[in-house]
Amino acid sequence: MVLALSLSSGCSHTEDSVGFVLEKHGEWYLEKAPSRTLSEGDRIPAGAKIRPKKEEGQEGEKSSLTICLYTGQAKVYTGAATLPARPDPSSVNRLCHAIAGRYSGGYIHALSRGKEISDGVVRQEKGRIDLAAVFHADIPGEHQVQFRHTAQSSANPPDPVTIRFVWDPKRSTTVNTVGLRPGLYECTVLSPGGQREGDATAWVLVSESPAYERAADTYREAVALSEAWDDDVSPHAVVSFRRACLKTLAEPTRP
Repeated sequence: MVLALSLSSGCSHTEDSVGFVLEKHGEWYLEKAPSRTLSEGDRIPAGAKIRPKKEEGQEGEKSSLTICLYTGQAKVYTGAATLPARPDPSSVNRLCHAIAGRYSGGYIHALSRGKEISDGVVRQEKGRIDLAAVFHADIPGEHQVQFRHTAQSSANPPDPVTIRFVWDPKRSTTVNTVGLRPGLYECTVLSPGGQREGDATAWVLVSESPAYERAADTYREAVALSEAWDDDVSPHAVVSFRRACLKTLAEPTRP
């Protein structure tokens, strides 16, 4: 499986849209003839007018719409607004444009509050992976991580793979990965008894060289881009964007 992502589409940006819906709270409408309800992942036309059904959603939740613009910014709207005109192609962020059209939301069920494992890209080489980029346990010793392929909707989803290893935070640790193929996985740290601890998970893209270098660089770009967003962009929206990047890297040939 070759993991690569063509990001050149952002440079030939000809479509009449300026971004896509990254996160939505409450009902929102795109004002056109006729108006339509917006969903996470919808592309937003240049100069479009958007509005919430009402200022507060269910149970008093404030309505908000977070749009990832092709310029690389994420903007949070809380009331009726007009979107910007289509940007000059030279200012289009190629990563945001590549993710647009594939993003559908729903990538997070619970934000991880632990520090042992995080989203990221790891290199697989000669049947082993280097976990340093995603595993961060402070205490040395034996650990278990379950890898469940994110493509569980397929007719024959791969069985989860549990990897057991001895971790030393002061040394680089490569782990034997028998049964684990390149791809995107939802990972959970297991207890010594092999039980899941809570619902929080991390998304880890397992990639072989030479695709690994490109994938790792692209994911670092996504992290740096989202770290520069304003504080009103929610943590869920930030993680969703980064996971959308990982999913796009894992499915380069999907239309």
